[in-house]
Amino acid sequence: VAFVQQYAVKQYELMTNPRWPIPEGIQVVQFGDRQMIYAQYQDGEKEQTILCWVQGDSLLRLVYGGVKGVNEMLELAAGVEQTPTRQPIYSDLTVHHAEVTSGELPMVIRSNGAGGNPQLPEDLDALEYPSFPSAPEGYTLLSESETNRDNYLSPWVWIYENPQGDRVYLSSTLGSASFFDEQNQYDPKAFHGIPHAQLGDASLVQDVQVNGSPALLYQGEGESSIGWADGIFSVELRCSAPMTAQELIALAQTVTQ
Repeated sequence: VAFVQQYAVKQYELMTNPRWPIPEGIQVVQFGDRQMIYAQYQDGEKEQTILCWVQGDSLLRLVYGGVKGVNEMLELAAGVEQTPTRQPIYSDLTVHHAEVTSGELPMVIRSNGAGGNPQLPEDLDALEYPSFPSAPEGYTLLSESETNRDNYLSPWVWIYENPQGDRVYLSSTLGSASFFDEQNQYDPKAFHGIPHAQLGDASLVQDVQVNGSPALLYQGEGESSIGWADGIFSVELRCSAPMTAQELIALAQTVTQ
């Protein structure tokens, strides 16, 4: 059984994986003064059961590795301590390499990225996200996607393009984020990132620095990417134009907050 607590935010989707829910396994139940969502779902070859509810400013989830009926899950929920309220444990964002288990069926514990739990300011609307002060030389802004201000879970993304069709992609995420992921596979200009089967290959990712801060750098076929932590932000820069590691670092160092 796993018990998970996180901030409750607007428009957070509990079930986004297409392998999720078994339709007849979803119920909305009332437990005391709380409304809860109960569901059974298939995760690969494993069946799991989940119970979710909101308490105060927290989203709480009980996940059972197997099948449990709704009444059995409610019994588990009854054992969740309601008081005292625990205070968050804050930590700075730091970059980390991917961790993959060994064996016949390797499992990714965590991807390359930046992780931590930084304390955020109260006025999130006033935040300045790390960005280029102006378009990189030879490039023009193709698109800009602002973060979702209902929950701030999504990154702020800028995409630039040069006359040759090469792209520069910059994303700034409030809090933790993974780096070098595959983007939209249906976009011929999307970045492929590190293949899932190669995440455990530590030689693919270099430890470098951006303005004195630790960073991770990856150079694949037709793309170069670098990611680092900038205060409370995780920042990733990806380029499809031919570029050396030194040139990519130099470009990353022009990003300002």
